[in-house]
Amino acid sequence: MQSFEKFCSTDGSKEVTKSKVKSSDLKPYACDICNRLLCNRKSLLRHYRIHTKEKPFSCDVCNKSFAHDTTLKGHLRSHTRKKSHICYICGKAFFDGPRLNLHLETHTKEKAFVCDICNRAFQRSFQLKAHFRNHTNEKPYVCHICNKGFTINAYLKLHLKSHTDEKPYICDICNKAFTTKSYVILHKRIHTGEKPFKCEICNQMFGRKGVLLAHLNTHTRPYACKICNTTFALKRYLENHLLKNKCEKHMNDLWSKSKSK
Repeated sequence: MQSFEKFCSTDGSKEVTKSKVKSSDLKPYACDICNRLLCNRKSLLRHYRIHTKEKPFSCDVCNKSFAHDTTLKGHLRSHTRKKSHICYICGKAFFDGPRLNLHLETHTKEKAFVCDICNRAFQRSFQLKAHFRNHTNEKPYVCHICNKGFTINAYLKLHLKSHTDEKPYICDICNKAFTTKSYVILHKRIHTGEKPFKCEICNQMFGRKGVLLAHLNTHTRPYACKICNTTFALKRYLENHLLKNKCEKHMNDLWSKSKSK
């Protein structure tokens, strides 16, 4: 028996078979911004929110907004569900088994992707690619409001919230308000003195992962002056060395050469 692939009809009211419609009729609703074709008007309206950034569905608990009602429903479960899946290595909790399994890889999986500048290793290639931008200072994700650049899209999304007045996350110690939950967690370490990030070389502890990563460079000093071979922990230190100090050895060499002529 011959089978047919189903598509939406031109009026969106019923399904028809591929053999009965022209290809131009399969998705008659076109976005006038990007020309993407969709099956019905409802899908088109949902799609428009990608361009308008409209988020009409708000969480009554934390005031976070979403573009679609289904995304809001999924988010609401995060307020009621218990994180019952516990990592036996570090104690971190997760909502379900798949997320826990993904986390467990950070403890057990081999880190095969190694940065050839600072030797830091990663489990996935995209992590190495994002990390490498810290060395090259490449910031492809740019805020359309203030033009500030970021190495990964997640940082840009967090930054965009700083342009809004919404700060639903409150520190229960000093009542300072923040745009995201992660900022509250980082801030509270000022009060508690918690330093969960440890340098495996010298055992020094840090409150933020970014500070630990910067500290690790003090051991490896990956940035080297090609003129005098002096090494630096941070790229900006090397840039200051080259631009402001002009590298004293280089200047002396130039002076010696001019003197010998």
